[in-house]
Amino acid sequence: EDIGLASSRRPAETRPGPRILLISEFPPPAAGMTVQARQLVDCLREGGCAVVSLRTNPMLPAVLHPVERIRGLRGMLKWILFVVGCRRILAADIVHIFSSSGLNFYLFTLTPMLIAGLARRPVVINFHGGGAGAFFAQRRQLLARTIRRSSELVVPSGFLRDVFAGFGIEARIIPNIANLERFAYRPREPAPPIVLSVRNLTPVYNVACALRAFARIRSEYPEAVLYVAGDGPERRRLENLRVELELDKVEFLGNLDNAELAGYYERANLFINTSTTDNMPVSILEAFASGLPVVSTEVGGIPYLVRHGETGLLAADNDHRSLGDALLRLIREPELARTLTEQARREVQRYSCERVRAEWIGVYSRLHAGQETASPED
Repeated sequence: EDIGLASSRRPAETRPGPRILLISEFPPPAAGMTVQARQLVDCLREGGCAVVSLRTNPMLPAVLHPVERIRGLRGMLKWILFVVGCRRILAADIVHIFSSSGLNFYLFTLTPMLIAGLARRPVVINFHGGGAGAFFAQRRQLLARTIRRSSELVVPSGFLRDVFAGFGIEARIIPNIANLERFAYRPREPAPPIVLSVRNLTPVYNVACALRAFARIRSEYPEAVLYVAGDGPERRRLENLRVELELDKVEFLGNLDNAELAGYYERANLFINTSTTDNMPVSILEAFASGLPVVSTEVGGIPYLVRHGETGLLAADNDHRSLGDALLRLIREPELARTLTEQARREVQRYSCERVRAEWIGVYSRLHAGQETASPED
């Protein structure tokens, strides 16, 4: 059932709002962009928006489960299912695409853009991911043609806005959503240290660096604990590193559901992020919302989110010594930790569902109004 888009100027009961098709990966897996897409769909629907989602990672029907182990064939079948699902574009007024670089851009941004163009539907490209600069540096013409065929380019951070500005392209910032209701803010005493890492176990998130940073804490605080939430292909290597570093109090939690994850944010009193490439990690926003002091690498868009000495502490990429020293500083200076978390709490209010939804409704309403006033010959 389509639900009207609320607007102060055009009441939903007299003039329904646009039907939105949001195209993205969705959980599982519970990765950054997939979780953000799920939260945005839920947030928009709570506000009365008519939103339909389309997975770029469709589930294969049971009869095709035997091909799950055949990587190339599995990917081709999923892409075919996705293309079939793109028929939903015909029933939408606006197509909203969660986009990122690499093969994802070719398969799941350009494909629906082509179909939307043939169907004369406005397209919003909502670009995520910290690798945009490197990807488009070699593909400037592709980027220019893509932007010309889209109606709006939206990014979640000042970092990505500046990346696209470097290519002469203007982008609008609408931040990610932090589900503030799921996390209970409380001031923390960062001792005895209970450190939390929330990233998938893949090379780009460099969780090995978190283990090495934690080893520096254990040398002074043998009772310290590190919880590692997330899973991935690096898990076996990280478990071996735990043994090598003699870190008996490192617990690998695997993938957690929302309630379980919120429980670990509540239990911890320090947060570490060690990614080597990043944009705007939702896990850092969740740490802000929970009252956890944040220590992170200063890569990509993170310095736009974590201001060193104001809302957290930053260190160089893959510098486990500096990251460990930053954690030790927070343990030794609880007043600093408290100041950082109070300022981070004020910062995270910008990422509430209500504020983000209002910004998206503004974009949709403007595009829909332009669509309605355009003549059939335009």
